[in-house]
Amino acid sequence: MQIFCFSFLDKDYCVLQDVYCLNADGALFDAALLSTISALSHLNIPAVSVNDDGRVVTMPGEQEGSGKIVNEPFNKEKRKLTLSCIPFSLTCILHKKYILPDPTAEEEAIMETLVTVVLDSSSRLVSFYKPGGPILAYTSAIQVC
Repeated sequence: MQIFCFSFLDKDYCVLQDVYCLNADGALFDAALLSTISALSHLNIPAVSVNDDGRVVTMPGEQEGSGKIVNEPFNKEKRKLTLSCIPFSLTCILHKKYILPDPTAEEEAIMETLVTVVLDSSSRLVSFYKPGGPILAYTSAIQVC
């Protein structure tokens, strides 16, 4: 589970994210990141307010049926979350003199080293992950990935 926090219209929000894998056939991080970005890009932030009990309620609907006074809503209408940059990851395995992008589980089993590179939509490096292994990840190999 991952927790993402962001501010929107001077209010702070937290999004809890669980990824359930139905078929792990390699490069699981890439699939999880892609599904998370897809979910966040389709996220609509509802119009919400805080009632007298201090509970967050969505607008409208909760106001008429609850009988409790609802304070001024934080945002008047449902809004779509806009992502300023979209990360994209690619996992490669380094095996002897070969670089294999997007490896399957079978290829990951024979790998010598795994490298995951995450770039944003402006081609800036966001993250680089290399969990050990006997092969050094040279700059030229990383640039090919």
